[in-house]
Amino acid sequence: LSTPAGVRIKAIDNFLSLEYTRAINDVGALTIRLPASFNRYAVALDSRLEVWRVLQGGAEYLDTETVWFVRGFRQETAANGERSVTLRAVSANELLRRRIVAYAAGTSYTTKEYAADDLIKGIVDENLGSLSGTASRDPSTGDKTGDNLSAYIRVPANEGLGALVKKSFSRRNVLTVCQEVAQASIAAGTYIAFDVVWTGAILELRTYLNQRGADHRVVGGLAGALLLGPEYGNLVDVALDEDYSQEVTVALAYGDGVGSDRASYVLPDATRRDASIFNRREIAVDSRSGDTSTTSLYSTQLTGDAQAALRA
Repeated sequence: LSTPAGVRIKAIDNFLSLEYTRAINDVGALTIRLPASFNRYAVALDSRLEVWRVLQGGAEYLDTETVWFVRGFRQETAANGERSVTLRAVSANELLRRRIVAYAAGTSYTTKEYAADDLIKGIVDENLGSLSGTASRDPSTGDKTGDNLSAYIRVPANEGLGALVKKSFSRRNVLTVCQEVAQASIAAGTYIAFDVVWTGAILELRTYLNQRGADHRVVGGLAGALLLGPEYGNLVDVALDEDYSQEVTVALAYGDGVGSDRASYVLPDATRRDASIFNRREIAVDSRSGDTSTTSLYSTQLTGDAQAALRA
């Protein structure tokens, strides 16, 4: 357990239960249940939790490379009289969800064309980091409480790893836009992931080419493969669920313009659409740039937004 600024307070080794889930390009959740003797009031809003593990006598390591910010508290007394304290926390990616792209349409802050990983970095740096633009969002002097994040989060240099993505995103949520950029790159054939990790000194936005982590599939032999199944004794109560209730098979992206003059692009997934005579399932994608003077330049954005929505 650490303060919001990352100063260590204590190790918590007497928890009753601990559950945490991580998701690619999204916010994870952690719940830790503690005995009643734990002082809930020693934990401030956005206090940090770190989960450290050690396997088979190896070295300790920070599991999933992130910290968790406490956002909820529960004090409970069960029917049998047992009391407990539960802390609920979110992974550091949630910092991206706390900001919007607070710039006008048609500016260099809100209309960009870069490799997807560099586009994500630019969006984060300009809305959470050192390029946040206005003193009210990232003051360099005075009271920084509630505003200044550039002192705690770093955005590395561009690497040009992802597919080329063109996008406009004025006044929209930072995390949502980053997710859409990553989806657009993946749909174009280049897998891009992003994450806010804890280096031990500072939080850092990182981007990853291809799936993050080690590849444990059976590729070219069993070396490094992780075999799961009832026959291996490590998977029980197995169920495979195929659910098509939320499927989308055709994306219709609509850009700038009015009425019949509004730019549009239709993208089907023919294989999935033709799985049934009724399986044309459409979604409308708002792909306006906010700058109607450049409507003709946004075919790349329409295509990318449609691809991202269809894949999602």
